[in-house]
Amino acid sequence: MTTFRKAGLLLAMAALTLSGCKGDKEPSESGITDDSTPADDTGVTADDTSGGDDTSGGDDTSGGDDTSGGDDTSVTDSDGDGIPDDEDCAPDDPSVGAPSTWYADADADGYGDDNTTAVECEAPEGYVAQGGDCDDTDAAFNPGAVEDDCADPNDYNCDGSVGREDADGDGFAACEECDDTDAAVNPDAAEVCDGVDNDCDGLFDGDDDSLDTSTQTTWYTDADADGYGDAATGVLACDAPTGTVADATDCDDTDAAVNPGETEVCSGVDDDCDGLVDDEDDSLDASSQGTWYTDGDGDGYGDAATGVASCTQPSGTVADGSDCDDADASANPGQSEVCDGVDNDCNGSVDDNASDATTFYADTDGDRYGDPNSAVVACDRPSGYRYNLRDCDDTDAAINPDAEEVCDGVDNDCDGSVDNDATDASTWYDDSDGDGYGDPDSSSLECTQPAGTTSDSSDCDDGDSGVNPGASEICNSVDDDCDGLVDDDDGDVDTSTGSTFYADADGDGYGDPSSATQACSAGSGLSSNNADCDDGDSGVNPGADEVCNSVDDDCDGLVDDDDSSLDTSTASAWYDDSDGDGYGDATSSTLACSAPSGTTSDDTDCDDGDNGVNPGATDVCDGEDQNCSGFADDDGLCPCDVEHNGGHAYMFCESALSWTDAATACATYNYDLAAINDATEDSWLDGEADSRSTDKWWMGLNDRATEGTFVWQNGDAVSYTNWASGEPNDAGSNEDCAQLNRYTDGTWNDEPCASAFRYVCEAD
Repeated sequence: MTTFRKAGLLLAMAALTLSGCKGDKEPSESGITDDSTPADDTGVTADDTSGGDDTSGGDDTSGGDDTSGGDDTSVTDSDGDGIPDDEDCAPDDPSVGAPSTWYADADADGYGDDNTTAVECEAPEGYVAQGGDCDDTDAAFNPGAVEDDCADPNDYNCDGSVGREDADGDGFAACEECDDTDAAVNPDAAEVCDGVDNDCDGLFDGDDDSLDTSTQTTWYTDADADGYGDAATGVLACDAPTGTVADATDCDDTDAAVNPGETEVCSGVDDDCDGLVDDEDDSLDASSQGTWYTDGDGDGYGDAATGVASCTQPSGTVADGSDCDDADASANPGQSEVCDGVDNDCNGSVDDNASDATTFYADTDGDRYGDPNSAVVACDRPSGYRYNLRDCDDTDAAINPDAEEVCDGVDNDCDGSVDNDATDASTWYDDSDGDGYGDPDSSSLECTQPAGTTSDSSDCDDGDSGVNPGASEICNSVDDDCDGLVDDDDGDVDTSTGSTFYADADGDGYGDPSSATQACSAGSGLSSNNADCDDGDSGVNPGADEVCNSVDDDCDGLVDDDDSSLDTSTASAWYDDSDGDGYGDATSSTLACSAPSGTTSDDTDCDDGDNGVNPGATDVCDGEDQNCSGFADDDGLCPCDVEHNGGHAYMFCESALSWTDAATACATYNYDLAAINDATEDSWLDGEADSRSTDKWWMGLNDRATEGTFVWQNGDAVSYTNWASGEPNDAGSNEDCAQLNRYTDGTWNDEPCASAFRYVCEAD
């Protein structure tokens, strides 16, 4: 059943709405059938097919259609979506368009009957948008149904065939294979490289382990992308892997310019991969060869008649074939032509434009001077020609460089000037500054007086009109009056033009302000400076350095330490004496002319915080260096021998005591039992002990507090030990103190602390 929305759409929708209110009947129940047209409320069909309008009881022709002016053909599209309002489901909403086709779905399987449709804006009850149902009375039949029972004769999926059919005749029902249109595709078929799942296992080509590998192709790596692959890199595959090709004839897959498709050229490479290189290859591009010529005389130019083509240069050949005489190394295009009767430059002419040819000049008047405007170049001098070109008039033998210049308006001596230096000329002096006095060093012999000259030659500076014999001498470092004397040396000098100078009796460049004189310049014993504060001492002036001498050396009014500019290199070093014992701290000093308070000139105090410690103090046995000798207890005041090593003092006491008594005895003198921190100290102590006695000696190592944990009596960390083999062993469970020199190898041993041995004390 199909209904169409035409001009009476609104009326039809109203009718459907009314019919829908009558129990939601199916479309067939609303009075609409496949072959009928909708009836109006009067029971008369809407369209009268008998011919023309039915005026008997249908439309009211008196006021119905307006037949006076024809149909109204104008179209209204209110929302501008391209669909007329009378065909638009929502005339005012451009997002909603024309009605859709809906399909009746009687079995409610989501697929409708293509033969029962409705064109509406919304899906009518029982209608769906998807058609194609081949049996709308049974939900098991529709295009989405699964058809997998080869024995079932029904076409459930509406595709026109059933699973048990064998359309391609390959012995497999359609439901048993994946393509019933191709007999070569079925579960028994062999998988081959063709882009098809031949054996219907869901895999094809290289993805299928059952692939017939004989159908694969061998592909070769084409690293240089020239279309030719490396034969050593072949892999089997249905399709070419990225970067591979089917051709395996490349002989160098790293160079795209080398492959069987290339042309062999002179390159030293087998360009076309035929196994032959350059001249050995008949296919060589001859245009890439060079032509080589025999160079018999070794001058770099070859004989053109001996040319041979080759990629490489044969021995004894060159690339240039322009030699005209290959037996003579002095004849080739690179040579210069010389006068020797040989075609040196190979241009076909002998001695032409020879580099050593001579230019000769015509001597028409026979005065032995040639005319520069009449010259020839030749290897030999022609008759009537001269080597020189100095004649300025080759028609007059009396005019030449040897002639005498006279005042006659002619250049007699050919020097380019007329009447210059004429033998009968007068001497004129340049007067550049126009003061009437000439420059004796700038003169000319002229027949007539030149402009800017004078006959006077007494000017000493012709560049300054104020300097001449008639000028006055003034202070300006110039010999103004040209008498040979300048400024103060000239008794005629005007001293009012000079400066004031001061007597510098001590010659230090600084003058006495109380002794002034007027002069052009500061002569001997004078200075322009008047800042000297003592003109009798050359070492005292504003430019001098202030030094420690109780004198104001630099004339600034300050003396010695009061002057911040003091040259401290002349001062003495004074050392802080904080403890007031008369001995100073060498690390804390002050440079000054006089001793600052709390300082001394002595820098030998080794402890400036203790006035009992200084080089003048008396040393006592206490592990300290009271007399600043650099060693503690070095005056023989201790009860035991004192030795020094590594900045430490050691007492070697030979009276035998228990370990604790020995420690007490050491402490009496501000010592501890010795702590040995490295092998060097151990070796030294062992040697010193042995030199006194090879018996046992107590040191400070013990485990009295915690068995097995040895510590040094003075608190040093245990960083070094030298126990004898098997020691310490705590024999008898009471060996808690250590002694050195127990064995001849100098190793250590633990002993009962109550044992009496010699002992070694140590002070820092």
